[in-house]
Amino acid sequence: MVALYAVWYNFVRIHKTLRVTPAMQAGVTDRLFSYEELVGIVDEWEANEKAEQMARNLSYAVFWSGTGGVRSGNSVGQKKSLSGSGFQVYPHQKRNGN
Repeated sequence: MVALYAVWYNFVRIHKTLRVTPAMQAGVTDRLFSYEELVGIVDEWEANEKAEQMARNLSYAVFWSGTGGVRSGNSVGQKKSLSGSGFQVYPHQKRNGN
């Protein structure tokens, strides 16, 4: 809630003494934002975050060599030997020596 107020205060509200928003006065932006634009920016950021998270999750996938099915791989920092277990880690999926 505090972050929303800070964005409104700095990017939406025109101050009496400055006659512009604090963000405009500081040179961060050269235009006035509306509530609709701020909601759109937040929605776009959240969509990008979800897409990046999905890409990170897929990059750790380990494929079962016998059936071609997808199995979840090791998370970063965990070391687990896959030799002799029937798993095959493809080169583009190797991370931190796993």
